[in-house]
Amino acid sequence: MENVIKINNEIADLIIKLCFSINDLKKSCQSNDKGGLHFFSTYNDIKTRMDNLLQVSSSKAMSAKITETKAFAKNSLKIYKIFPTEINGRDKTIQTLNRIVNQLTDLEKLISNPL
Repeated sequence: MENVIKINNEIADLIIKLCFSINDLKKSCQSNDKGGLHFFSTYNDIKTRMDNLLQVSSSKAMSAKITETKAFAKNSLKIYKIFPTEINGRDKTIQTLNRIVNQLTDLEKLISNPL
């Protein structure tokens, strides 16, 4: 039988922070600036992956979804880093993606090492 996820306050707080970070990503990817980044699919992909992550019921399945989401965010980060620095929204998007990767890493640690 797989380990059931036990959500404590620390995990819940981190999930909430992740949701806010993903919302920040939406804002930076949804620029009205014609010279800015228009990669709204990055936000949609990460949001969909996060939604899938929150629907699992075992810690093993959640760890797998976290790994998958983190890999996608890291790959997106690599792509954004090669864009010219003059592109509006680039740095904010990179900061937000870094924050998401860090939060996913922290969540992964909490899920794999239950109290």
